[in-house]
Order: sequence, then structure tokens, then C-alpha cells
Amino acid sequence: MATGVRCVLILQLLLLLVVAATGVSIRTTNTCSSAAGEGTAPAKPKKMVPALLVFGDSIMDPGNNNAIHTIIKANFPPYGHDFGADHRPTGRFCNGRIPTDFIASRLGLKQLLPAYLAPNLTTHDLLTGVSFASGGTGYDPLTAQLASVISMTDQLRMFDEYKAKV
Repeated sequence: MATGVRCVLILQLLLLLVVAATGVSIRTTNTCSSAAGEGTAPAKPKKMVPALLVFGDSIMDPGNNNAIHTIIKANFPPYGHDFGADHRPTGRFCNGRIPTDFIASRLGLKQLLPAYLAPNLTTHDLLTGVSFASGGTGYDPLTAQLASVISMTDQLRMFDEYKAKV
């Protein structure tokens, strides 16, 4: 198995382990009850976690590489072909949503997990989660240095900066 593929699989496994370690269940329950069983709307599902924070490589990068000087980018066609009504590339290394978008949506946080370096990042985005991932990175800092992308070490530094903001 190639080193790059192995790293991607390890990063994905780490994300799943973080979600599992928090005791998160992706199931929701209906807590409504009524004597007649009619006329009451089901309760809005409760958020299971307050935020989703992601570290990783291209499979998790929602556009951080758009904000840095690198040739490793996904902000041009065919990327984004199935993304939204206008089919625009966003920096996601995918033709649509990436796995972390689906996870954030399923957890009830938001439909799309934004890039930490996005220029239009809001306070709400910070409080509900962001991605520090950078396409082209790996566990070896030399990989990120050669590709001019955000290394795992730098992603953790950005996380420290994030904690100071929150």
C-alpha cells in the first residue's frame, strides 16, 4: 500500500476514533409524547456535540489551500461539479461534499464544515467547528514542506490559535 494512501486511511480512522471517543451516537430519539398521540410536532433533535474540529489532508480539506501559496488547489473545474445549485468549485478535493460535511450535517451542526482559513469565517462557524486540513499534507513534515501546504504540526498550531479565538 502506498504511503499516501496509508496516511489518508489513518487520518480518516483518527477522525472516526475522535467521534467515537466522545460517545457520540448518530441516532436521534423522539422525546415527544402526548396522551392522544396527535397534534404535537416531534421535538427538534438535540445537538449531540457542540463542534466538529478536523485535521487532515485533501479528503478533509474544504478549502484551506485556497488561502495559501501552493499549487495544490481544488478551486477550479472539474472540482465542484455537483456542489450546490451553481456547481462551483470551493477548494474541496471532490465534485461535491466531502466526508466531514456529511458528518457535520448528521451531527446537526451545519450543512458544510468551513475551512479555518476561509475569509468569510463567522463566530458561529468557530463555535460549531472548522477544518484545519490541507490537501497534500502528510505525517512527515517534509511532504508538506515540498508541496507548500499546511503540515500537521502547523494544523495543530492553528488549533492553538483557534482556542485563543474561542
